[in-house]
Amino acid sequence: MTPRLDPIDTPRQSLPHEAYVNQDWFERERHELFCRTWGFVGTVHDFKEAGEYQTVQAGVHTLAVVRGSDGKLRGFHNICRHRRTELLEGHGNAGPMIMCPYHR
Repeated sequence: MTPRLDPIDTPRQSLPHEAYVNQDWFERERHELFCRTWGFVGTVHDFKEAGEYQTVQAGVHTLAVVRGSDGKLRGFHNICRHRRTELLEGHGNAGPMIMCPYHR
């Protein structure tokens, strides 16, 4: 039987209230934490065929992982560099090329 911890002995590692409700705190986390760490998008089995993709939000960046016609997985910023339009949405198969919905 595992002994119960007295509340006084329980580790205290909670963040201050501001960490949960303050917009400035959130923005700092987005830029300094979520934009600088690895994030799980999927496994190689989620990208079986050429053109299959998955999008993900990593901090302030929208990214897309795509299996190329050569079978390699690649990650890209999911935006058109000209108009910053999102290129892909959710997941699916983009076919042989990624086309900007704005420019076509």
